[in-house]
This record gives sequence, C-alpha cells and structure tokens, in this order.
Amino acid sequence: MDYRKSYRIYKIAVWVCLVLVLFARLAEILWMGIAGIVIMVLGMGQTVFFCKCPYCGSNFNIRAKLPKFCPACGKRLED
Repeated sequence: MDYRKSYRIYKIAVWVCLVLVLFARLAEILWMGIAGIVIMVLGMGQTVFFCKCPYCGSNFNIRAKLPKFCPACGKRLED
C-alpha cells in the first residue's frame, strides 16, 4: 500500500470514528462508541506501518497534509 492510500484511509477512519462516537453519545449506544474507537485505532495502526516515504522509509506527520518533499531525505514525492 502506498503512503497516499494509507493517508486517505486514516482520514476516513477519523471521520467514521467521530460520527460513530457522536451518534453513540446521542443515542446512548455503548457498542457503537466502542466500534468507533476501534476503527480509529486500526486506522492509526495502519498509518504507522504504511504512511512512510517510499525512498527512505521515514514516517510522515499524519496531523498535517502530506508533504510534497520528504522531510527526512528531501526527495520529491509523487503528486
């Protein structure tokens, strides 16, 4: 899996978690909130393994947008 796909999956996991946790809070459904948290943890886990520079293997900062150049090795990343 490439870093762009991994980053998109992470962003989707964040939004799904947010929606599930908020809905679980409003409807008072515990299992739905737990499912949201599990989705978030799995999204973060896959990001740690796959959201890396394809050249040097350095992890990207997932709290910001994907960079155009690798912060560690300086090589241009694909658009």
